[in-house]
Amino acid sequence: MKYQEDYQIQYADCDETGHVKLQALIDIFMHVSNRQLENSQAGSKEMAMKNQGWVVTQYHMEFKRLPVVAEHVQVVTNPVGYNRFFEYRDFALIADNEEIIKVQSQWVILDLEKRRIVPADSEMMARFGSPLLKKNPQMRRLKKQEYYQQTRQYRVRYDDLDLNHHMTNSHYFSWMEDMLERKFLNTHEPEMVDIKFDKEVLYGQEVTSSLIINEQTSYHLISQGDQVATIAEITWKKRNNE
Repeated sequence: MKYQEDYQIQYADCDETGHVKLQALIDIFMHVSNRQLENSQAGSKEMAMKNQGWVVTQYHMEFKRLPVVAEHVQVVTNPVGYNRFFEYRDFALIADNEEIIKVQSQWVILDLEKRRIVPADSEMMARFGSPLLKKNPQMRRLKKQEYYQQTRQYRVRYDDLDLNHHMTNSHYFSWMEDMLERKFLNTHEPEMVDIKFDKEVLYGQEVTSSLIINEQTSYHLISQGDQVATIAEITWKKRNNE
């Protein structure tokens, strides 16, 4: 069952060029999907009362362009379906009747005490119109690169945490973009993003952000020692006005 809200891009959502930041874009999508879930007693607050939380494990994102400050858009989310452990949800951003961003995502339900995945609740899924799937959507497989050109250390701050008591997924984009040059970010925007969250990162933990760029694609790794926390690939394109 699709759900949609109107939204005006705020100054706080944008970088110094006036284009929406990836971190802010994810936060906008999360807000709208949670509004749909709240209407079915399955939002973050209701889940927390059961010591459970929605956790995204992967995104695939395609961009025609990024919206700009003060632009009016429609934010659409659609629960595509679920299986025993995964729920699949699509998002779209529409401006002037054109779909400018589309997103596929994969989710799990986490037991917040045991920090373990729990099976999907079929009654809850039915309340917001998510059907049981016979065939799962295919999500792209991402591989760790053999080496990376740059590394930088980060620490999970209190401000990074969400209701699941771990690093919120949108903040990973801030760490990854921070590895890129200012001039590059001001003259390029994403064309495609794939990101997979393999291991949660908790308050106070130190992680390493690694980067290698090959032509127009940046490859990112967030790791703790030898353990992969998050892996991502971003394909970039020059801005039309450059």
